[in-house]
Amino acid sequence: MDKDERKDLAPLFDLIIAHVPAPKHDLEHPSPCWATTLEYDSLPRPEFSTGRIETGVARVNMPLKVLHREGMVLETGRATKLLSFRGLERVPVDSAEAGDIIALAGLTTANVADTFCAPEVTTPIKARPIDRRPSR
Repeated sequence: MDKDERKDLAPLFDLIIAHVPAPKHDLEHPSPCWATTLEYDSLPRPEFSTGRIETGVARVNMPLKVLHREGMVLETGRATKLLSFRGLERVPVDSAEAGDIIALAGLTTANVADTFCAPEVTTPIKARPIDRRPSR
């Protein structure tokens, strides 16, 4: 057997664990989430933004705001729907916590790299924009 032969993805997972910071499970801390993708669905389903919760918890109907990467408030509103990922399936959930990747509906002006967060959060997650919202 060749010593460089790989039988599984364990070396990749080891690198991820070594270099990606673990989520902060402080459930009392306000929850920032970084938008990584945007998705438009046909009515009656709303637009979703997908991202990873960095700290705290997100709940359906909780007040949220969107911060631009420079700190400007772009929008305020509520999380009208939360979807969590189970494999390739998205399932509705009432809440999600740090480390979870979620799709969130209820706020419509965010772009990729904007921060979805509780109203008391004042500092956006550091991010570099990688895409712009397509015009409708």
